[in-house]
Amino acid sequence: MRASCANIIPLVRDALEQGGRARLTVTGMSMRPFIRSGDVVELAVVTTDALTLGMVLLVETTEGRYLLHRVTRKTADGVFTRGDANAHEDGPFNPNSIVARVTGVVRDDCVVPLDTGTSGLLARMWNASRAGLWLIEAYDRSRRAAGRVLRRLGLRPPLPPPL
Repeated sequence: MRASCANIIPLVRDALEQGGRARLTVTGMSMRPFIRSGDVVELAVVTTDALTLGMVLLVETTEGRYLLHRVTRKTADGVFTRGDANAHEDGPFNPNSIVARVTGVVRDDCVVPLDTGTSGLLARMWNASRAGLWLIEAYDRSRRAAGRVLRRLGLRPPLPPPL
């Protein structure tokens, strides 16, 4: 079942205000390769004092859309974010626009933390280098090539025929 953000986000805010956590399924490609369309993300409450560069936030735009992007800078005007696969910044977002922070991505029944360990280090390096757009293409090509090799070896099922 799909529900609109307008219906889900108030429930997420309530859960977080009561000390809980929430999980949402992500759509869109702006956070590739760290967060992919269809991934489930785990959300937690965040205060403006705790915001750090590189943290991934769920924010509401002035148009009523919701973005899941990484903090690139903080100013007196607010917080600026950018999708890992985007060339442009979004914002500024005031504290009331911030819904939650992403603590991890759920993959294969495990929560992969986004802001600690190897994932956090890679994300900070990615954000600092901004060479990521061509890296995304190289990453996609290598995944497709690996998939072809695994299919030839019989370790992955064949692709379904095109429609």
